[in-house]
Amino acid sequence: MAEIQTLQLERAGIAGFFEKSFSVDSVKACKPWPQTYAHVAHELGAQPSQLCMVACHAWDTLGAVAAGWEAAFIRRAGNDILGVGPQPQIIGRDLVDVVEQLIARHIARR
Repeated sequence: MAEIQTLQLERAGIAGFFEKSFSVDSVKACKPWPQTYAHVAHELGAQPSQLCMVACHAWDTLGAVAAGWEAAFIRRAGNDILGVGPQPQIIGRDLVDVVEQLIARHIARR
């Protein structure tokens, strides 16, 4: 899966914006299993409450919030949040919308 992830980031033209990437390959458990989120927090030396998952798949954000992270969900055609489980704190129509909401949220916390 790590190879697929790298290819997707490269094809999108955004690979250079990431310092580090993670794959479920390293923990042998897929999201939303808590081990996947705990592994990333450990690797980054961060507490879960310091992290935010930005994703367009509901199970990614569901697992992140359940693991103590913040989450931001990007809506896409045919893909929306689930009506069960912990919900993302931010829901946006696209990445720009999500980024603007994240910035406003963190400025308001200061």
